[in-house]
Amino acid sequence: MNLPRCLAAALATLSIGVASQAAAPGARYRVTQIATPQGYAAGCVEGFARRTTATGLNDLGIVSANFRCFTSVDATTNTYINYFHPFVAATHFGAFELPEPAGAYTSDIVAINDRLQGFGSFSNDEGLFGLRWTIGGGAERVFTSPSAAECLFNNNLNYASSGNGRGYIVGWAFRADATLPPPLDTFCLTLGWVIRTPGGRQILGPANGSAYDINALDVAVGVVGNGAIKLHVPSGRQQILDAGDATRAVISTDINDLGEVAGYSNEFEPEDVNRTCGPSTGLRWERDGRERPLRNLPGATSARAWAAGYDGEAVGESGPGNYCDPDNGLQDQRAVIWKGVQATGLNALIAASERITLIVAADVNRRGQIVVTGYRNDEPQFACPDYRINPDTGFYEIDPANQCRNTYVYLLTPVGR
Repeated sequence: MNLPRCLAAALATLSIGVASQAAAPGARYRVTQIATPQGYAAGCVEGFARRTTATGLNDLGIVSANFRCFTSVDATTNTYINYFHPFVAATHFGAFELPEPAGAYTSDIVAINDRLQGFGSFSNDEGLFGLRWTIGGGAERVFTSPSAAECLFNNNLNYASSGNGRGYIVGWAFRADATLPPPLDTFCLTLGWVIRTPGGRQILGPANGSAYDINALDVAVGVVGNGAIKLHVPSGRQQILDAGDATRAVISTDINDLGEVAGYSNEFEPEDVNRTCGPSTGLRWERDGRERPLRNLPGATSARAWAAGYDGEAVGESGPGNYCDPDNGLQDQRAVIWKGVQATGLNALIAASERITLIVAADVNRRGQIVVTGYRNDEPQFACPDYRINPDTGFYEIDPANQCRNTYVYLLTPVGR
């Protein structure tokens, strides 16, 4: 089906109510599984895990997600090829595959706004590039790479993290850094914010960091060094939310239109090569910048907040925090909603008859709907050879014996809405 025509038709008849589905007595949320586009499983190797992961949710109840499976397996050479398929979907019009630029190896989507613009990246022979999808069906590369005059060694690496309805797009890119000694100052080695204006001009934001999200009022959040910041993009005015320190990195992941922010802090030892393995604390910042540490689920030792809602809540995950074990570690986590600072597992708020386990809540919209990744309790684990970070060396190492579950995307709608 053609994405623009079908999606436009669906929107023309869109009812804000979700398709009727009764909730079990005592359940706080109705659960609807989000379908993947037909044909996405074609080419997947049998006997290996297939993972659909939620990434975003807009106020119309439209979800952005990625489907991932193994398309080539060669155990003799320890070669395992994954392919990512981005899509958008909703309970009221189904799922639609997103187009890829010609020559792309793969692409992924990480956010969707209320103008049905999606943001993410694609990769090809030349590198990794930020991408925007539009309702017109286009897949547009949004950031340019440095020229030879700007960068002697061009990494061709950039990414579009988010964009708003006014036309601002934020992300990250590698660029030259004059603070490095020659000749390194002429190479693109430093990660920094990159911004596209509504007029299409590309500007550079803070160095030594990356942007994660931008709201309707042109305020973006992200990371600089070990700290989390807010940035009013048109003026360049910065607000430090939490500067972090030598053993604690702070990441702001999401900002709503009220100016409230979600994120987390991550602890690490100064000698750690990789600083993402340590336990995390979920965080929420009020619009005045006041920081509120969020509690873990009972028995959990770590948590990360991925999105800030409009009723004082945040959503994310909590669990053992095995972040250097991306597959099994993720599936040991549990989806959580925070009201104030109090954590409640979302699995306790849905009917047990669903027979699913929700592991990560990715986003929440104005209506209180939550998009979540989870697995089916009655399905076995499958082979999923994957890279994991060795916490002793900081390097990625492939584990061919790794196993994990198929994952699916679910939309939770508050009962009574």
